[in-house]
Amino acid sequence: MVKSQKVIDVLNAHYNLNLELGSVYAQYAHIADDQFSMPFLAKFINDLSNDKLGVHKDLISEYARKIEIPLHTKFSVDVSFKPTDPKELVKHILETEQKVRKHVANMAKVCLEEGDFETFSFVKWFVDDGIKDFDDVRTIHDFFENGNNNLQVEYAIRKYLKQMKLEEEK
Repeated sequence: MVKSQKVIDVLNAHYNLNLELGSVYAQYAHIADDQFSMPFLAKFINDLSNDKLGVHKDLISEYARKIEIPLHTKFSVDVSFKPTDPKELVKHILETEQKVRKHVANMAKVCLEEGDFETFSFVKWFVDDGIKDFDDVRTIHDFFENGNNNLQVEYAIRKYLKQMKLEEEK
């Protein structure tokens, strides 16, 4: 099926968004570790970065090759956000992931409007993964909301990362 320019454009936009956020989240992971001395928070954020720069990027690249559309890399990274504490950092990431959800919803909407059910089916993976990513970030955010101090939050994140790893291995 020949893809409309609108579908090609939203796929390219999502490809670039993942490259950008993967790079930004990598920087945020350094901030969590270096500035806030929270290595488990840093690992969580770095895992988000790797997800964007790995699985997400690869899926879009493979799909673009399969359907023979060009991908255009057009992104730049300027990490101007300077959090004063880890709670602010996680809140910012949560807000960013909420914007990603809206972006993915628009991508799905465009596919349906264009009658491109094949690409819509492909986009559903990003909808499902976005739900998981958002829920994971919200869980970390809730640790900060309910925790008494960063050490307690860091311990909760450590346990959560172990739980996530066990679930992945199933």
